[in-house]
Amino acid sequence: MRTWLGLLGLLSAPLLWADEAEDRLARMIQAQASQSYQGTFVYERQGSFVAHQLWRRALDGQLRERLLQLDGMPRESLSENGRVLCMTGSADELQLPQRQQILTHLDAQALSAHYQPRLLGSNRIAGREVEELALLPRDPHRYAMQLSLDRQTGLPLRSLLLGAQGQLLERLQFTEIQLQAPSDEQLQAVGDCRDIEPLATARDAQVWRADWLPPGFVALATWRRSSPLGGQELLTQVYGDGLASISVFIEPLREAQAGDAHSQAGPTAINSRQHSTPQGQFMVTVLGEVPPATVERVALSMRAPGGQP
Repeated sequence: MRTWLGLLGLLSAPLLWADEAEDRLARMIQAQASQSYQGTFVYERQGSFVAHQLWRRALDGQLRERLLQLDGMPRESLSENGRVLCMTGSADELQLPQRQQILTHLDAQALSAHYQPRLLGSNRIAGREVEELALLPRDPHRYAMQLSLDRQTGLPLRSLLLGAQGQLLERLQFTEIQLQAPSDEQLQAVGDCRDIEPLATARDAQVWRADWLPPGFVALATWRRSSPLGGQELLTQVYGDGLASISVFIEPLREAQAGDAHSQAGPTAINSRQHSTPQGQFMVTVLGEVPPATVERVALSMRAPGGQP
């Protein structure tokens, strides 16, 4: 496996090579939008491996996906067109690979504006021939990625997230894949999958906002849940650039006291800050598969509804 530092030498590759890399990127995006499949993949971070089973159906421009965690508790989630419909437990309990979710929100032109695509050669993943594609960040706000694209379909069968020093931060790799659409029954949750309620359009202006986001990041989803501690509303907002994601969690503190904190777990940087608003005290936690400085800057820019910079 080549590291990011080693990949930097590819920046001087001929223009034709760059054009071919962009073609592979566009093909991957088309495959993600149109190819049905099902299979098993392993998600690795911080030396921990968790196996998942995935069913994904693309039909008439609609994408429906079911993800089942095979190790530990049998947790699962259902999503449609990239939006989570229901989930067993929380995202942390599910150990939900954000990479698999974010790959449903891709745009070739936008990605090329923030990543430099480069071809690395051929390989073999899950018994299938693949082409290796590097995506090198054009700024310090995101990490490098290496994708193994199925030669037949263009689907990503493996993704490697690489830190600034070339260290492996995260791996998502299929061990088995079938190029067939799942049945209606396979796309139904079998456990206690709790509904995720999206915010109504009329209420979007009342949610928190980020005054700063890395270039290319856009809002992907906003939803609410009732707190198990008293029915208050907990907000979640997700932003992404097509490959990386940043999630913001807003929780009312009531009488609780909490201090600011920051940490990093593998590729995920976390920054929590207490905010005083006319509606009371809130804890705002920002996490993302981006460098810690990027998460901190987003956390500092968060504003309550009607709040001033």
